[in-house]
Amino acid sequence: ANTGFDAAIELANPTPTVGDYCGRSVAAGDINGDGRDDLVMGCDGDSTGASSPSNMIVHTRNAANTGFDAAVELANPTP
Repeated sequence: ANTGFDAAIELANPTPTVGDYCGRSVAAGDINGDGRDDLVMGCDGDSTGASSPSNMIVHTRNAANTGFDAAVELANPTP
C-alpha cells in the first residue's frame, strides 16, 4: 500500500477551464534558487485573451520541504 512513499500532493491549475491542457508538459528543477526542486506545468491551451494563448503554472517547494507553496501563474510568457 505505497509504503515508503510520501502522501500524495495534488498540483493543479489555480484557474482551470476546459481545454487548458495543463500538465501536457512538465519540468522540474530549482526555479527560484532556494536549493529545492520545484515544478512547472505548461498549460498550452489556457486562454487569457491573447492571440497565442499559453500559461505556465509554477509550484515551488515550501521552506519546510514538506509540500508546495501557492502556485504562481505566468500568463502568456515570452522566451
